[in-house]
Amino acid sequence: MKAIFKGIKKQKPELFSEKRKRVDDYQAIVSKARTAKLGTYPTSMEEDETLLKGGDLAKRHRMAITVRLGEKRLLHEALALLQRGDEEDTGRQAGKKTKQSA
Repeated sequence: MKAIFKGIKKQKPELFSEKRKRVDDYQAIVSKARTAKLGTYPTSMEEDETLLKGGDLAKRHRMAITVRLGEKRLLHEALALLQRGDEEDTGRQAGKKTKQSA
């Protein structure tokens, strides 16, 4: 199977995008999906934290807000990881260019 792909790639290289481009596309898609998911929540993280500080919530309501807040934190952390990975890759690429020009 690998040989077939090599043959196709040799004859039609435009069908295969570069690895860096694929990674960039993947990161952009995942980032947009996570941002879109964050947009579906009716409240912000700050609003959820304020609601939890109040003592007048039913137990199930408090648990639901806690879960919602946890989901939002995970989505924000995932977006931050993607962004850090992007910055690290940019730094590595700049380092490669500097080494090559030396």
